[in-house]
Amino acid sequence: MLDALFPIVTSFKKAAEIMEIQPDIFLELLDLMGLEFSYLTVQDIALEENW
Repeated sequence: MLDALFPIVTSFKKAAEIMEIQPDIFLELLDLMGLEFSYLTVQDIALEENW
């Protein structure tokens, strides 16, 4: 099910829904597994880094 995180078309909320858990708990699980999640797009991240 973690594969659902990586396609751009799948939202964070949808991934939590697929796994049948609340988004805040899903975010905690990702953190515990050492996975980072960002609501920003790749372009947004580049802009933030160069700000």
